[in-house]
Amino acid sequence: MKKHADPGIDEVRAARMEISARYGHDIDRMLADHMKQQERFADRLIRLAPARKAGCPPETRLGGLRQTAPCSATASTTSASSMKTMRGS
Repeated sequence: MKKHADPGIDEVRAARMEISARYGHDIDRMLADHMKQQERFADRLIRLAPARKAGCPPETRLGGLRQTAPCSATASTTSASSMKTMRGS
């Protein structure tokens, strides 16, 4: 298989090797250090909201209060027959 030169890929691989070498190529040491850094700089981290279940409505914020509509398995799907009932057909 012929290898194609790509400067961007080469740069990423070199950076990855450099970071790995700092930790003696030990993933456990690297992870432990990253966890310490995460604790140290916790006030700078952005926390994403947890993923919501498919079919559940998103949260809304009203006046700074978090309001979440109830979500159940039956509320997340609407059948064709219930759509006819809603439309009055």
